Amino acid sequence: DCYGGQMTDDSTLKSCMNTNPGYRGLTHPCKEEDGKFMPDLKYRYLTEDVPTGMCFNKGLGEILGVPMPMTDKVLAFAQEHIGLSIMVDGKMC
Repeated sequence: DCYGGQMTDDSTLKSCMNTNPGYRGLTHPCKEEDGKFMPDLKYRYLTEDVPTGMCFNKGLGEILGVPMPMTDKVLAFAQEHIGLSIMVDGKMC
């Protein structure tokens, strides 16, 4: 409801994200490493959005008994790069 009418193509989630003017121009910051530009994995997309968004979803999935294998993979990747213990043996800490 918050974005109703703003997307030019709402046929799929991907097209909603790609045609929502609120997301236009957003990029992921990079940093230079060894003469190459790499994504800055300490940026807020991992350090803030994962603990406040994805962790809630994972916790809700655990409460409801819903397996979340893709979320588990993203959380495992994120905790490795942001130095935060999120899951142990596939369960929220």
